[in-house]
Amino acid sequence: MPAFAGQQRVAGHRARHGHFNAPAYQSDAAPLMPQRIIAEMHAHLPEDAIVTCDAGENRIFMTHCYQTRSAGAFLQAAGAGPMGYGIPAALAAKLVHPERAVVAVVGDGGFAMTMNGLMTAVEQSLPIVVIIFNNQALGWSLHSRGPFATTLGDFDHAAIARGMGCEGVRVHEPSQLGPALQAALASGRPTVIDVMTSLELRFDQLTSPLSAVVESREPQGDAQ
Repeated sequence: MPAFAGQQRVAGHRARHGHFNAPAYQSDAAPLMPQRIIAEMHAHLPEDAIVTCDAGENRIFMTHCYQTRSAGAFLQAAGAGPMGYGIPAALAAKLVHPERAVVAVVGDGGFAMTMNGLMTAVEQSLPIVVIIFNNQALGWSLHSRGPFATTLGDFDHAAIARGMGCEGVRVHEPSQLGPALQAALASGRPTVIDVMTSLELRFDQLTSPLSAVVESREPQGDAQ
């Protein structure tokens, strides 16, 4: 009975607050909304795909909006600041699980830190896929402390990837992302998908209303 009651409670929360079905998942806006990028990942990645996640606002979007399908299929570093983790982690995951699709999700700032990992991917024939949430900013920092030292240039990361010997494609419209993912997974080559991403969504807008329902169970006594 307690288990059934828990299932009913979860079903009620899903009905009231949504469950991976917010309107932004279907948004046709360009630059792309982060939820739409993640929806395309849901639609096109294999069930056993391994996703590695970098630090920054992109990771907050992923941890809130990406639905992991199996244990051990979503890898992220502990702590708030390990930018550059996504690509090296993807290389390691591909070495351990060569039969599975491996996708690194990074921001443009994190990509700049460890893009040299793509040279290793080419040299060692490790066909990882790198999806860049490219909003030309350090989004978490920009949205928490303002524009000082948090805005980035419009760099063509797909062209940089091609210069290293990878496949590289820039995505400007939502309709382009699904085919780009399918082509990347089928190519058998390291591939960078540089997605022009909206800055409209802030990390602090994703806080669930459920988190506001916090009740203290500690005894209420007079201060000593």
